Amino acid sequence: MSRQQWPAFFAFLEKASDEDLVSKRDRMAGFAATLVDKGVREDVRKIVKTIEGEMLSRLLAE
Repeated sequence: MSRQQWPAFFAFLEKASDEDLVSKRDRMAGFAATLVDKGVREDVRKIVKTIEGEMLSRLLAE
């Protein structure tokens, strides 16, 4: 993911519902398993970890 795309991704994290986060995480995790390019696969894994971090922070904030 390019530097220009990360701000849009972080904006998504702030606005997304819990259900949206779970859905996006599941889709991205499944997508990562099909990727051949190592760099792209690492980017997708980073996205998944970031989403999981947001999910955890929301749980802890409750």
